[in-house]
Amino acid sequence: MKFPFISASYAPTSNVINGQECINYYPEMETPESKNTKAMIMTPGLTLFATVTEGTVNRGMFTTANGRMFGVFSTKFVEFVAAGTYTVRGTLNTSSGRVNFAENSRNLANTTGGSIGLVDGTDGWVFVLSDNSFTQITDGGFPSGTTDIVSIDGFFIVNEGSTGRVFYSTVHDGLTWDGSNFATAEGSPDNIQSMISVRNKLWIAGSDTTEVFYNTSDSNNQFLRYPGALNNKGCYAPNSLAQINGHAFWLGSSEEGNNIVFMSEGYESVRISDHALEDKISEYAQTDDAIGFTYTQRGHTFYWLNFQTGDASWLFDLNTRVWHRRAYLNKGILERHRAQYKTSFNNKTYVGDRSSSKVYELDFDVYTDNGSPIRRQMQTPPIHDDRKDLFIDKLEIDMDRGTGTTTGQGVKPVAMIEKSKDGGKTWGNEVFVPIGEKGKYANRIQRRRLGTGKDIRFRVSISDPIKCNLVAGHLEGNTE
Repeated sequence: MKFPFISASYAPTSNVINGQECINYYPEMETPESKNTKAMIMTPGLTLFATVTEGTVNRGMFTTANGRMFGVFSTKFVEFVAAGTYTVRGTLNTSSGRVNFAENSRNLANTTGGSIGLVDGTDGWVFVLSDNSFTQITDGGFPSGTTDIVSIDGFFIVNEGSTGRVFYSTVHDGLTWDGSNFATAEGSPDNIQSMISVRNKLWIAGSDTTEVFYNTSDSNNQFLRYPGALNNKGCYAPNSLAQINGHAFWLGSSEEGNNIVFMSEGYESVRISDHALEDKISEYAQTDDAIGFTYTQRGHTFYWLNFQTGDASWLFDLNTRVWHRRAYLNKGILERHRAQYKTSFNNKTYVGDRSSSKVYELDFDVYTDNGSPIRRQMQTPPIHDDRKDLFIDKLEIDMDRGTGTTTGQGVKPVAMIEKSKDGGKTWGNEVFVPIGEKGKYANRIQRRRLGTGKDIRFRVSISDPIKCNLVAGHLEGNTE
């Protein structure tokens, strides 16, 4: 029989309930005519794009509307031209902490070209695209402690640190700021945690509430709160706020507690984390240091959430509405993924490394993380029949086969299969099952003589650098 082999990540506090796991795979829905209505698709590997030798750590990346790619590495603001090639465009006064960016389509100095605004929690900067000038904002009207910047209708908008106020620049001029040009998030007395632009509206996330502002076109009241756009879902991790396709995402706080992941639907907040994920997040010693970003690749749109102290990377697939993990294999230990910040350039997705000045491409045609093995792992849902003993004669896995390499690791690829007969409390030894050398497309991936159990789970792991999408699992056996 075919059994529910393909799963997502859902591991509640008690294994008795469930215990599904999905690491470096993500579920994809298939057509009714397919072998299975769900398949497990490999996540992309990492290909080195560039290393910025002037810096030691990536602090953020950004690509303009006309396709110029930038990043900050330690103190250096650089522009990438092609793989391995970049130019230093400026120097910041700070060397650590996240840098946020926004683009203005025009600037007063040259109305045919735009500019980029940068903030790092201490200073603000403007880079003019037409002449590559990089200038610190020194206007006395520019607020202190600003960590976020957005651009709406020609205005740069920034937050003032440890307050509920946002300030906006002179239109198309990021260097000129009038200290009287500000708006206040007054729905609640909480301070601003983060802010972002969604469909040309300003989303201001406080610690307890989220408010949405819009441009009134009235110079006396330039930005006002959108009627009815106040909800009681705040932002717990300031750097978790991200947006894509008209949706905002963040790790939030509410009356129900912290460590809940929200997504916006219109002006409302919808909980997208499940109880199992929230239990897992709550086990981390610190969660307000989480960093989030979004991207789309091969038809899937993802919200990526990195927990730095928790050392884990969780991704929500907007298409299937389920979660999976991504991980980096380091000396046998699965750590959080290398990706920390993201941008797109020349129709490709690039990520900055979490602890170096390397930039990688998320590459589906590469099966390693810049040469390091990727361990892909899936744990099945419970297999049971009303507490009857199950006698399992054979497990067969339907997947890509005959994709072995010609040299090195992967010439004789294997799937490592473990079995638990007590609901995931203990596991037997890994059994290496051949997947099939290159060209052996008819190879059958089977494990036999699996014994009995009332609550059986299987764990399948693959670390060879090969194509290994999973399609289905089949069992042969009987009940008592």
